[in-house]
Amino acid sequence: MALINGDESPLALFPGAVTAEACAALLAEAASLPLTPGRVVDVGEQVERYVHTAFLPRDHWSAAIMASAAEQANADMGWAYDLHGLETLQFSTYAPGDHHGWHMDTLSHGALVRKLTVVVQLDDGDDYDGGDLELLRFGVARAEAVELPRAPMRQRGSVVVFPSFLLHQVTPVRRGQRRTLVAWFIGPRFR
Repeated sequence: MALINGDESPLALFPGAVTAEACAALLAEAASLPLTPGRVVDVGEQVERYVHTAFLPRDHWSAAIMASAAEQANADMGWAYDLHGLETLQFSTYAPGDHHGWHMDTLSHGALVRKLTVVVQLDDGDDYDGGDLELLRFGVARAEAVELPRAPMRQRGSVVVFPSFLLHQVTPVRRGQRRTLVAWFIGPRFR
């Protein structure tokens, strides 16, 4: 695991943590799911989102992979967030031209809020161009993306975990397709 920690934008990266066989199994299962255009929950801001998604049940076998990464990152990064469980599992596919503009994954469910975002890279990064996950740097006058290790983040089976309140985006895909599994872990509101 690589920990990218600091004031700029903390995240945990687990290169190749999910086996190629598990990625292939997820892709095979997702092939039969009906994809719908991704939507943005209206929080009063315009966010461009061009992606197709489908949802897996919370008791899907991949939930254990997501939970393990969230728990390890939560401990190793020193976040120690009070997590109550998995909100949902979303399969996403980005085709050429698709992207998701700068946004946060914050969403509340009454007394519970999204605290951690977990992303599994299902395709090899050489199979597509563009489609990079970027996080916004903290504490600078002009917004700019954090320098992240592109090669390990695009490696098939890599897992990225970051606090859901961090601004992030997926840049436009120029060739091929980028497919991911995303999970959000929720807990009581921050105090």
